[in-house]
Amino acid sequence: MCHDASCLDASSIPKGECHGVLLCACLLRCTTEDRDDRLPVAITGAGSVGLAAAAQPLARGLRPVLIEAGPDVGTSVRAWGHVRMFSPWRSNIDKAAGALLAHAGWHPPDPEALPTGNDLVDRYLRPLASSCSQG
Repeated sequence: MCHDASCLDASSIPKGECHGVLLCACLLRCTTEDRDDRLPVAITGAGSVGLAAAAQPLARGLRPVLIEAGPDVGTSVRAWGHVRMFSPWRSNIDKAAGALLAHAGWHPPDPEALPTGNDLVDRYLRPLASSCSQG
């Protein structure tokens, strides 16, 4: 178990706050010897942030538990899927997630192209979710 004073335990997180990124930030500071592999890394949401957070423990040999309220990956993104994003692909692909995808044979889109929300789900989030589940 991590004994770093700056790490959060679940009792210190206010109810209703997203913990996925906080737990992942704690994981990044812990060494292999410090962590307790019997406890899961829980990540809330299967959108861009949740799946990028899931790639971090996977890169360290851990299997995170991903919790999604919607019926599918990127559910909230699909609500605005027809809208073109203002940020290009290079700003939307997490480094650890991109490495996990590349290991699975994924080829990234043109880094300067502007995806729609549907593009983000179909060309990045779905393949990432598949890679995360295969870990």
